[in-house]
Amino acid sequence: NSGSITSGFGAINNGSSNITTTGVGTFASLDISGDIDVDGTTNLDVVDIDGAVNMATTALVTGVLTTTAATVFNGGFASNADSTVGGTLTATKLVSANGILELDDNGSHNGIINSPASLFLNIDSDNGATNEKFQVAKDRTSTSGGTALFTVNEDGSAAFSGTALVTGVLTTTAATVHT
Repeated sequence: NSGSITSGFGAINNGSSNITTTGVGTFASLDISGDIDVDGTTNLDVVDIDGAVNMATTALVTGVLTTTAATVFNGGFASNADSTVGGTLTATKLVSANGILELDDNGSHNGIINSPASLFLNIDSDNGATNEKFQVAKDRTSTSGGTALFTVNEDGSAAFSGTALVTGVLTTTAATVHT
């Protein structure tokens, strides 16, 4: 009941019958021209797939995933570390879990936000607080420190650090001027 099947002819034809083993089958190479159905875990050292891959559940990559084609994420993308996108990142909504969005390339270029139409920066968008502000500052990377250059408060008041230069017409409905 034990032993091996060998052939000096290079092929074994078993007709349409199955070959069943409860042990380990060892092959120097295996060429299958039909479907493969594997029950259990399959451990493959290297996989070379010439066609499409259809994953019914999660694909876990513990090393580096390299693609040579355009990568498409249907349903989102999550990363447990910094991720770099070379080229254009197209998104309907970009959410930062910690509230910080950096336009950074190691300091060699300016950060630019372009909008072909109106651009809205909304403060207190959930109406959950009072005394919120929109602020433009320099020499800082967080909510404090550095120098605040321009502040618009939630009540509509504005403050400038330094001199406010107006070119053109300045119209006010009520103003108090401090000199």
